[in-house]
Amino acid sequence: MAENDSDWVKRVIEPALIHYRAGRIAEAAQIMQDLLIQHPENPQLWASWTDFLTRRRRSREALTAAQRAKTLDPLAVDDNLLFHLSLEALDVEGAVRVALACAETAPENSAYWSRWLLHLHYLPLPSALISNAHRNWGSRHPDPGRTFSIDRNPSRRLRIGYISPFRSEYSVQYFLNPLFPAHAPSQVEVFAYQTLREGDCISDTLKSKADHWIETADLNDGAFAEQILSDKIDVLVDLTGHSWNNRLEAMALRLAPVQVTWLGYPGTTGLPAMDLRITDAVADPPGAESDHTERLVRIPGGFLCYQAPDQAPAVAPSPCAKNTGVTFGSMNVPVKLSEPTLALWAGILQACPGSRLVLKFPRENWPDLGENIAARLERLGIASDRLGVLPCQATFASHLSAYGLIDIALDPFPYNGTTTTCEALWMGVPVIALRGDRHAARVSASILTQVGLEELIGDSEADYLAKAVALARDPQRILSLRSGMRKRMMASPLMDAGRFARAMETVYRQEWAEWCRSLS
Repeated sequence: MAENDSDWVKRVIEPALIHYRAGRIAEAAQIMQDLLIQHPENPQLWASWTDFLTRRRRSREALTAAQRAKTLDPLAVDDNLLFHLSLEALDVEGAVRVALACAETAPENSAYWSRWLLHLHYLPLPSALISNAHRNWGSRHPDPGRTFSIDRNPSRRLRIGYISPFRSEYSVQYFLNPLFPAHAPSQVEVFAYQTLREGDCISDTLKSKADHWIETADLNDGAFAEQILSDKIDVLVDLTGHSWNNRLEAMALRLAPVQVTWLGYPGTTGLPAMDLRITDAVADPPGAESDHTERLVRIPGGFLCYQAPDQAPAVAPSPCAKNTGVTFGSMNVPVKLSEPTLALWAGILQACPGSRLVLKFPRENWPDLGENIAARLERLGIASDRLGVLPCQATFASHLSAYGLIDIALDPFPYNGTTTTCEALWMGVPVIALRGDRHAARVSASILTQVGLEELIGDSEADYLAKAVALARDPQRILSLRSGMRKRMMASPLMDAGRFARAMETVYRQEWAEWCRSLS
C-alpha cells in the first residue's frame, strides 16, 4: 500500500517541511494534522509529527505522538528519544519503563542498565525494591579479585584516584572544590580521572588542584583499567555511581586494593568490587546497611563539604518584607517534582492564603514545562496565577540572584536537592525538607543538620507541611534566618574544608591499613 512506503511519507510531508523551513509553523502544523486525520494508522506519519513537535519543543504532545507511533510500529521511534521525551514531559514512570525495556533488549549495554537504575531513585518506590534492583545488576559483575604488586607500608603517602566527568553540569563537582586543595600533601597524592572529553570552568579549577590530571574519555574499559593499574592507585574513589559517564564496568574489574563510592550517587552501586560507601548517620542511619552492597562508613559532621561560589551576589531582602503573602520556591531539576511532592506543595499553598510558588530550573527546559506543572497544580486546586516559572539565566550569578524572589525553599522528595539546597541556604533562603526512608530522600536533612537547622526537617509529610506553614506565618523568623544564614553556614561543619579533608583521609588511611593487615 502506497501510504506505508517511506518515500510516500517523504512526498506527502514535503509541503509541511517547506512551510516549516520558511517559518510558517502554523501552516506546517495544519498540513501534518490533516495528514494524520486522513492516515491515522501510518506510524511514519506519527513519527514525523513527533519530530515536528520535538523541534518545536512541545514535550507532552511529542510524547503522545511518539507513543502512538510506537504502538503502530515498535521501530517507528527511537527508544532514546522516547525516554528523553518522557522525562521532559515529567512522566518518570514512563521513562523508567522505556529504560528497562532498552536494558533488557541489549543486556550487555551497561549504560542502559545504569540509566534505569538511576531513574528509579526519582520514584516513590520502596527502598528495598531499589536496592534489590542494584544488587541484581551487580550480581552479573562478581569481584574477580586481584593481586597487587604495591608497597604495603600502612603509613606511607597514599595515591588516591578520583573518577568523575568533572563538569559543571555534574553538580557534585562543587563539593570537590574545597576538598582537593585541603588534602594534606604529606598524606595523599591526588589523581583525577576525567571521563568526559571536554572540560569547562569547573574542570579547569579542579585540574589546578590535583597532583595528576588524566583524561580518559577515549579509553575503553580495558585501557582505562590499564591506566589505573599502571598508576598504582591505592584507593580508587567513584564519584558518579550509575549517573552519566560512569566507569563502574571498569571498577568491576577490581582496579585498586580499596574501592570507594562517595558523593555522586544517592544509593548503593550494587557492585561487589565496591568496598565501601562514604556517608553520614543522618543520610544513612543505622539499619541502612540492608540497602547496600558496600560497607557504610559514616563521617562525623556530615558526608558533604560545601564551598560558596565566588559569583554569588549579596543576600537580597526577603520578599515577605514588602509582599502581603509569602513566596515559596524551588530550583531543583523538574524531574524531581514527583506527584507526592506537588501534592504536598499544593497543600502548603492552600494553607497559606496569598502565597505563591516560584520555580526555576538550572538548565534550559521545554517551553511547555511550566504549562505542564501548572496543569498538575490546578488539578490539585491551585490556580495558575499562583505559580511563576522563571526563565533560565545567562550567568550563574544571575541564577543565584533569583533566590531573592523566594522566602522559603521547598525541597522535593523522594529525591532531594543537594547543590540546590546549599545554594538556597547560602542565598539566605531557609529550606523545608522531609526526612525520608533512604539516602536520596535524606540528603537535605543531612545538610540542615550540619548547619544547625533541624527545626526545618519534617519527619512526615504532615510535619513537613506544618513546618512550612508555621515558618510562613512567622515573617520575623524568616528575616532572622535570612540575615544570619551565611554566618551560620561558615561556622558549621558543612563549610569546614580542613575538618572534612582530615576525615576523608582518616577513612582512606584506615581502609588502606586494614587491607595491608589482611595480607600479612
